[in-house]
Amino acid sequence: MRFYRPTWAEINLKNLEYNLSQIKSRVTPGTKILVTVKADAYGHGLIPVSKRLCSRAVDFFGVASIDEGIKLREAGIKTPILILGLILKKDIAPLFKYNFSTTVCDEELPRALDNMARKLKKRINLQVKVDTGMGRIGVLHYDAYGLVRKISKLKYVNIEGIFTHFAFADLNKDFTFYQIDLFDRLVKRLNKDGISIPLVHAANSMGLLDYKNSHFSMVRPGL
Repeated sequence: MRFYRPTWAEINLKNLEYNLSQIKSRVTPGTKILVTVKADAYGHGLIPVSKRLCSRAVDFFGVASIDEGIKLREAGIKTPILILGLILKKDIAPLFKYNFSTTVCDEELPRALDNMARKLKKRINLQVKVDTGMGRIGVLHYDAYGLVRKISKLKYVNIEGIFTHFAFADLNKDFTFYQIDLFDRLVKRLNKDGISIPLVHAANSMGLLDYKNSHFSMVRPGL
């Protein structure tokens, strides 16, 4: 195949391994690592980057869409995958076929997942996205407790994770600490009421570097 745009990027995968080792050195032992590889691993090559990271035992991959997740599965990658973007109810079948976890921020999608899982006689994982100030995707933080309680009552879905995203981690420390506090108080309230969610994550790349109190049980480096 001929390309008509004479530009390219040369990626040193040994440097990628070094970056991952630095991440592991900055988190508490036992903290899981979800590497965000959306948008062709930020232009670095989805498949070669993901395969190299698999060989270094990352715990999760985060992708923007079902299509990106399918590419990973078709490349032989068995690592757990979280679909970070929202999906439509009519598109949930691949979640079961390819064993994806998906992001939810309302009650409608979890109920659709529960209905299909019941028909298939299997359970499916999902993760709740909480908006603590990013203003993009997520249930608003003051509605999140009620939503999680409702989802937790569904028989065939498993809330494996809950997460938020920082709006200005590199620019506004006060606001980032505010987001961390909102999220932390939500998680503690859920724990107090007996809803213990294994994967709790907030730290993107900048959060991982500058906000150790945002590491929780998993970190989410990307760029």
